Amino acid sequence: MWLLTSTQRYVIIELKRGLVSRDAVAQLLSYRASIVDELPARSRPIGLLVGDRLDNEAQGMIDHLPRLAFISLDDLLGR
Repeated sequence: MWLLTSTQRYVIIELKRGLVSRDAVAQLLSYRASIVDELPARSRPIGLLVGDRLDNEAQGMIDHLPRLAFISLDDLLGR
């Protein structure tokens, strides 16, 4: 899923169930690259991964790659 913010920036949202792996991060990076390829005039999109929790590899990727973020379902739902 993706959305366009009021500042004309794309946000790509990937929803996952359970433990989120590096494969989910790679998938999100692929979606983000597709937006850049299809809409090059837009500012660089942000990738947002939503799930229960990240495994160690996925956490390392999120920590070191720009314009990527993770939000746990618990935080999102205020649990």
